[in-house]
Amino acid sequence: AQKWTEPKYDPAVGSAWSVLSLTESEKSAPGGAPVTQHVRTRTEFTIDDKLASGFRISYVTREIKIDGNAPGGKIAETAFSAMKDIVIRGRTDATGKPVVIENFDEVKSNMRDVIARMAQAFEKTPKVADLMRQILNGFLDVDATRAAEVYMEDMPLLAAGQNTGIMPGAVKRQDETVD
Repeated sequence: AQKWTEPKYDPAVGSAWSVLSLTESEKSAPGGAPVTQHVRTRTEFTIDDKLASGFRISYVTREIKIDGNAPGGKIAETAFSAMKDIVIRGRTDATGKPVVIENFDEVKSNMRDVIARMAQAFEKTPKVADLMRQILNGFLDVDATRAAEVYMEDMPLLAAGQNTGIMPGAVKRQDETVD
């Protein structure tokens, strides 16, 4: 039997990928009920071109769902859902980690429109509208390089899994406990 060797990360140009991310959190305080939050996102990316240093991709968020009893969950879901279907064109390194957004001016323009629509939708509750602006304006206050990690948040996690040597069918779990 041959020893298994992990293949190099080298997706085909034109290949399309769908990433389902589930994040569950629970906070407990003495004498209080547990606070839970369940975040489900579905993103898609396509390999548009192979470059000498990595790949050119198109990345888009298709679904964001937030459940649980954590305060502000529905407001956050509304805010982040407004970012759905904005196509981000970027470059990654050879492992798939995003390094820059190529259409950042277009993405920022789309985000400004999203922020304006969100604020208008909450005009009857000015405090909520201000909170929406505050949450979403943070996405505009980054340069194209930092934005690559912020806007394409699943990609750094996927890249971290590349070239790890995990064999097919093997499972690797990591639990993180935070006080």
